[in-house]
Amino acid sequence: MSSSWPAVASEFVATSISSSRLPQSITGAGLKLPYIKLAEARWHGYLRCTATPQAWRTDLTTVDTVAQPEAKLSIFKSFAVEPGRPGPQPA
Repeated sequence: MSSSWPAVASEFVATSISSSRLPQSITGAGLKLPYIKLAEARWHGYLRCTATPQAWRTDLTTVDTVAQPEAKLSIFKSFAVEPGRPGPQPA
C-alpha cells in the first residue's frame, strides 16, 4: 500500500461456498490494485472471524469439493487487524 494512502479500515470478502467460481483472470487483475492483499478464486469457502479486544482475526476457510457434504475444511489464509497496526497482517 502506498504511504500516501494509509489504511483507515479493513474489509474481508469471501468466495462463495457453492456458486460458480470467478475466472482466475479476474482475481489476477484484482491483485494489481495496491490495496488488495489477496484475491483468490480457485477455492470455495467462507470467512470465520474472531473479534477480541486484542485483534480481529479472519480465517479464509475452504472446502475441497462442494459435491460432498463431508468435504474436508482447510484454512487457506489467515489475517489479523490489531490496534495500532493499520491494515490486515498475516496471522
